[in-house]
Amino acid sequence: MSDNDNINLVCQALTDYQKTESERIGFDKVLYKALLKAYVSGTGVVYTFDEDGNYLIDGVGFQAHLYTGDNLETYFTTLEKIGSLGLKVCLTELDVCLGTWENIKPATEANLKIQGQYYYNLVNGILKRVEEGKVNMDSFTVWGFADNLSWRRERSPLFYNMLYQPKYSFYGALQMKEHAGFPEE
Repeated sequence: MSDNDNINLVCQALTDYQKTESERIGFDKVLYKALLKAYVSGTGVVYTFDEDGNYLIDGVGFQAHLYTGDNLETYFTTLEKIGSLGLKVCLTELDVCLGTWENIKPATEANLKIQGQYYYNLVNGILKRVEEGKVNMDSFTVWGFADNLSWRRERSPLFYNMLYQPKYSFYGALQMKEHAGFPEE
């Protein structure tokens, strides 16, 4: 079965149920991957509409398992492309690990400051795009709160350390730049 066949099946399933007061958010992994693949590759997303031009979904869940070594501009470009569809974007499963997928960094003071700055720049960049109307987003879901409780605990991805003390990332996400690990001005 091709990606297009899978997409059509998912979209048909989405339209086969009666819409209730809650929104239909397209969290299906096949649909999500196909939307990203089609849109990011520049082929356009035709799969979110029926033959009459009506949306088949109300939004897309946009996972955010990131690393401090990831390029935020690439992330923002992808977010804007999805936002340009006019669908609600729900940021889901947000966590930011230290380093990269291939090179995990230890939780040193310097690396935790970089993480705080990354969270600050990530949230700031998203809020800027929401204010500019480039993205319709009204929620962030963090994938946990303390590193020792995270499924990625060895990568120190969250807001509180193992002693439940706030890290620079906590202040970065709250947009408290003076506590987010930036050099003093």
